[in-house]
Amino acid sequence: MSRSAAVSFVVGAVAMFATSGAQAQSWNPFYGTAPTVVNWTGFYIGGQGTYRWASLDVASPDFPQFGTASLNSNEWMGGIHGGVQQQFGQWVVGVDLSGDWGGNGDSENRNFTINNTTGIGNFGEGVDQIFTATGRLGYAWSNVMLYAKGGYARAEVSTEGVVTTTGGVCDTGCSFSRDGGHGGWTVGGGFAWMFTPHVSLGLDYNYIGLGSETLSLDPGGGDIAVRVEPDNIQTVSARLTFYFNTGPEPVAYAPIK
Repeated sequence: MSRSAAVSFVVGAVAMFATSGAQAQSWNPFYGTAPTVVNWTGFYIGGQGTYRWASLDVASPDFPQFGTASLNSNEWMGGIHGGVQQQFGQWVVGVDLSGDWGGNGDSENRNFTINNTTGIGNFGEGVDQIFTATGRLGYAWSNVMLYAKGGYARAEVSTEGVVTTTGGVCDTGCSFSRDGGHGGWTVGGGFAWMFTPHVSLGLDYNYIGLGSETLSLDPGGGDIAVRVEPDNIQTVSARLTFYFNTGPEPVAYAPIK
């Protein structure tokens, strides 16, 4: 599945629920068709299956002859989420925490020329963990809620590379390896369908931008800077969520006939 197809799927799903949300109870086997009170206020926790699209660029500002290795890592991950929210009429505000783990990486071999001699470099990367902490603003039609969100994101990114040349730079081979966190931001949105008073199904989307990092190749005669830039990560998660409702009951909304 391509990124554009995934984004189109999420947008289409959200649009479908936006137009049918007020009529959700008419096809909900639990709620039936009678006016029903649904309470979104309280704590929640759940699990998720996530598909991730990630791209990462590796280049050297000291030796542009290396070129740029553009690596892609598209994999399944699994994780948990939780948070707290408060309902005001049909508006719902809250804080959401989410973590995903798993997935493999990508590697690329690159040939280049320095001082009229040829070198070869092998670069690899992987995104092993993703964590987000976001504020959410939602709008509920009884047991269906659409929301937008934004906040902090962090990913554990593993990068490694080996470069060998015969041009007097890395004649004996030089390498770098780094497993560490890259922090940044995320924006996204999604929807939840509470099909019983304390359980919902939903989709959640994140677009994540992370900061770059400069590492060093060590050829023995001085470090060579290598810039690692995870420039694009997107995730789509299918969520199953359990609610521990608290606080006053929100206003009841009757389904539209």
